[in-house]
Amino acid sequence: METLCHSEKRPKESWLAHELAQLKRMYEAGDPIPKIAAALDKPQIKVIEMRQRARIYRSPESAKAHANSASWIRIREVLEHTTGMTAKQLRVVTHLSLSAIRRELNTHKADLRVVEMIRTPGRSMAIWALVEKPSSPTA
Repeated sequence: METLCHSEKRPKESWLAHELAQLKRMYEAGDPIPKIAAALDKPQIKVIEMRQRARIYRSPESAKAHANSASWIRIREVLEHTTGMTAKQLRVVTHLSLSAIRRELNTHKADLRVVEMIRTPGRSMAIWALVEKPSSPTA
């Protein structure tokens, strides 16, 4: 059994040209990383690393099509049942990262309102709530 000593580097996993092309095509089309990893039969972390190394980004059309991301759906569902929450409270309830929550709050500003600002010695915190949609009149 061959073992690597600490001074030896592990060989990087090489990607074939068609695998890289498939990663690019699927990612730019908006496919999620787990789906791409399954199609390529590679671990998700390797797909993420290669996407970053190859500088592959989503197309603007794909980004617009994914306006209702899973993160936003979770945040919206929580806010539908409350009178408002801070980003930190949303983090606890949704189990999303604070940066993901802030990104979604920033992306969906038109759907949100600040109910109240909590002043603290360090930083003020906004309590976010969904904008109430006017109900359509019934005839």
